[in-house]
Amino acid sequence: MNILKLLVPIAVATLLIGCGKNNDNKVEKEERPVIFEKQLDALEKAKGVETVIMEAEEKRRKEIDENGS
Repeated sequence: MNILKLLVPIAVATLLIGCGKNNDNKVEKEERPVIFEKQLDALEKAKGVETVIMEAEEKRRKEIDENGS
């Protein structure tokens, strides 16, 4: 019975500490906008490359049509 009186408060304290609020999440939330910003920058660069490729393809097709006719 004495061991039970000692183990119950220790178990409760352990559960409360384990389920307590963790401050490590603040660091992750602060880093997220930087990550998203970098992803958006990469997306914008990719769109720019796509535009260049599409313009080159259109120019190539026009040249083929002009020379082929």
